[in-house]
Amino acid sequence: PEAQFLLGTAYSGTEKSIPANRQRQMKWLTLSAAHGFIPAQVALGEEYLKTGNEFWAKEWLEEAEDAGSAEAANLLGLQDLLGWPSGIQDLDSAQKRLWKAAEAGIPEAQFVLGTLERELGNETASAYWYQRAALQGHEESKKELRKTKVSADSAARIGFAFLHGLGGVQDLKTARSWMEKSFGSGDLTHAFVLQFFVESGIGGEKKPEQAVEILKKGAEDGDPRSIYELAFRHCIGNGVPQDFKKALALIEQAETKRIFDARILTVRGLCAFWGVGMKRDRDLAFTLFQRAAAAGNELANACVHFLTIHPIPEEVVEPAEILVRIRKEAEAGSACAQYLMGEILMRGWRMKKDERQAVEWFRKAAEQGNASAQVTLSFLTDLGIGTPRDSGKAEKWLRLASEKGNPAAQNILRLRQIPLVDFLAPR
Repeated sequence: PEAQFLLGTAYSGTEKSIPANRQRQMKWLTLSAAHGFIPAQVALGEEYLKTGNEFWAKEWLEEAEDAGSAEAANLLGLQDLLGWPSGIQDLDSAQKRLWKAAEAGIPEAQFVLGTLERELGNETASAYWYQRAALQGHEESKKELRKTKVSADSAARIGFAFLHGLGGVQDLKTARSWMEKSFGSGDLTHAFVLQFFVESGIGGEKKPEQAVEILKKGAEDGDPRSIYELAFRHCIGNGVPQDFKKALALIEQAETKRIFDARILTVRGLCAFWGVGMKRDRDLAFTLFQRAAAAGNELANACVHFLTIHPIPEEVVEPAEILVRIRKEAEAGSACAQYLMGEILMRGWRMKKDERQAVEWFRKAAEQGNASAQVTLSFLTDLGIGTPRDSGKAEKWLRLASEKGNPAAQNILRLRQIPLVDFLAPR
């Protein structure tokens, strides 16, 4: 059938050395199509469309579509949208077929779908598909995208779609761009994610000072993740002056506003453990770590395991001595200590920040089955922090963590399983 298809194509007039012969062209294309060769079925459908033969155009294109041809879905969708020679228009069918073709990566389908979704009132899907086509160099989509204005929520959803690769395309630069648009439009609920991109230089320039400003705005708006991150930074002096009282003040403000979050409990637990900004109370610290761990905080979970397996005597209070104990246990093979070493090095807490070494400690813990390390390693590998980007390895670690019941891993996998059409649907 492939040879028949090539022969039919040759008689179409595209080959200078072979005179066009429509009778022979259709004969060989039909023979090839009858053998189930999809490109021939699509080509035959196109030829029948040119002559206005709706019956045979549909017959061959639908057969190709049923066999999984995105090209056929695109042609059928366009005809459903524009109206067949008979004048019949079917917007519902057009939309479904164009989605199929667009998700398969056909830029023309993406552009038409972007326009259709805009007319149907779905600004999120419209902008997303213009963006997908623009990434492939589609000039009309670039023009439409420049004119397109979307809400902060729509911009955030488009950013997350590109971050998590929903629809099969992960593009961190594009994800960051849309999250910046969302933040600039007043949606501060994802300030924590954006500051991480800006802090680490993901998808663009590394701007640590700007990351802190983003965090401050998110914290002022009441975003629990931003409050936690800013408080934690004040605890360790990362990008902001070390100020335990300020860290506790942030937590107390959150609690006053009835913002309760596992991450915030973790920071209070750390302050109680070290006796900074408040009286040292390790029993209280352990209780807070347990509560935070039960709510899914990875760091708190590691602290609970470490303090259970390797209890630290009350008289040991110097941070340097405690860090020596953590490193010693990590080198001896303790998975929870290895995870903590990863966190310490990733944060640069009382030692030089070293993302590569941090990843190695996370990897050691992950290989021993530590779910917290597995989900962290998946995140870092997916974004290329401290290690080359590798989506396959990232997925492997994420699934291993999910199998162990890790809530963060399970939530990410659930998000990635949402059909793109549902994720981008109007809200």
